[in-house]
Amino acid sequence: MIGHAQQRRVGAVGAKLSFPDGRVQHEGITVGVGGVAVNTNSRGYFSIGNLVRNCWALTAACLMIRPEVFWEVGGFEERLRVAFNDVDLTMRIHQLGYDLIYQPNTNLLHQESALRGSLHPSEDEDFFQKRWGDPLEQDDPYYNPRLSRHAQYYFHDEVKQVWLPRGHPLAST
Repeated sequence: MIGHAQQRRVGAVGAKLSFPDGRVQHEGITVGVGGVAVNTNSRGYFSIGNLVRNCWALTAACLMIRPEVFWEVGGFEERLRVAFNDVDLTMRIHQLGYDLIYQPNTNLLHQESALRGSLHPSEDEDFFQKRWGDPLEQDDPYYNPRLSRHAQYYFHDEVKQVWLPRGHPLAST
């Protein structure tokens, strides 16, 4: 992570996070998919979660950021008390022209919401949408516009029927 973070054009670097049971929790954030934002999934498009890549947003659960970038962007938005504060922070970093790098070779165990529970205040989502607009209308510069913004695993239902073999658990019956 530090190798990327030391580059002047890089604003922040995020890591792969896994739940205690081994399931992947975070592999970069895609904005405007599945609502406001969704954690990228390694089973998705070309195993994207296993690739070092640019993202439009990263989680703050493990985020390496140089202090001068943090202060330049104004730090965390205090009005986003629980949810989307990391998405907002990293999108503002990107807005200043910095790259956001997801680094899958750094894999950490993460007990998400262990202290705060599943709290997800609607006022946080409302504030985020007022600042950034309707997420489903946003064009995440690192998300292929030909992929679905609604379907699981990125593909439109009609595409899944074409390429998934019969008997595959994702193939429709």
